[in-house]
Amino acid sequence: MSTVAAIVSAGARTAVGRSLPSSAAAVRAGIGHFTAHPFLSDRRGRRVTVARAPWLSADLVGTARFVRLATAAAKEALEAIAPSHAPMRAFLGLPDARPGRPEDLDADIACALRAEPALRNRIADVVSVPRGHASAFVALEQACSTIERGEADLCLVGGVDSWLEPAAIDHLLAAGRLRGPSRPWGFVPGEAAAFCVVASSRWIAEAGISSRLVVVASASSTEPAPMGSKRICTGKGLGVVFDKTLAPLRESGERANRLVGDLNGEQYRVDELGFAVSRLSDAIDRPDDIVTPAGCWGDVGAASGALFAGLAFAEAVRAGSPSKTTLAWSGSEGGLRAAASFRSTPAIEKEEAS
Repeated sequence: MSTVAAIVSAGARTAVGRSLPSSAAAVRAGIGHFTAHPFLSDRRGRRVTVARAPWLSADLVGTARFVRLATAAAKEALEAIAPSHAPMRAFLGLPDARPGRPEDLDADIACALRAEPALRNRIADVVSVPRGHASAFVALEQACSTIERGEADLCLVGGVDSWLEPAAIDHLLAAGRLRGPSRPWGFVPGEAAAFCVVASSRWIAEAGISSRLVVVASASSTEPAPMGSKRICTGKGLGVVFDKTLAPLRESGERANRLVGDLNGEQYRVDELGFAVSRLSDAIDRPDDIVTPAGCWGDVGAASGALFAGLAFAEAVRAGSPSKTTLAWSGSEGGLRAAASFRSTPAIEKEEAS
């Protein structure tokens, strides 16, 4: 869907930063934070390499770990919005069913967000989207639809995930999916949370602020040959969401000049992207120039989409940053694919440079 909404504020917590600006700076500089887990080991007794938020104790597990990440990121995102504004609806991407996922995570984290003193009376209700890696982009799509229907002027969109539950690590080890000395094609499990405040054009005009990062379009689809399937993946599902999110850019003669995706070291994702991008030569500038944040903060699951949107926002408001159009995407293991395109405007550059 195309939309006239824009991201006006954002916040994040990752293994490489306790704020969105610091996390974005680490990604720009290619700085990662991969360490051996204090006590989780593989079958040979080697400590598992993880991307862990260093300020959280390794002993903190379950819903409490998700809550600490999510509440901190949400507070940062809402700092720029006046507390006097009416409580807003939140759309939250969460991991889908998997080993190690805390029971009742959806309800518990919704209650925790509303009960947090700094967030009290800021969040009306929380709509959970437990769909894995692609969930935050689906949450963004739902928020933009809510704004377009005139049901709200502001929505909070986010995602939170942590692979650092012992049961989750054991499952990944058994499946042979983690990167290690004998397996270069695998991923580093991480944890993160990110939130973005999405506003209508009417609210932006009344508030007298610039549209920081316009959400050009967002879309979701299903891959018929997901990871683990016996069918051959040719990037069909990802190609569909790329076509939908790039359609408005094609109509205006623009091209995406920044790509941000969830490549995490697994061969499946590389092959899928290769097939999908091969059909986009008319819509993207450099298909081989892709920002891959997982190389810095690890695979962050359901937090991926919100973090990618946050990266685009951080780039848009950075002083001296040129106008850019960004295509970002993420794919869930069950087959869900989702993406969004964003545009920063020249007006932002002038405002930040002044």
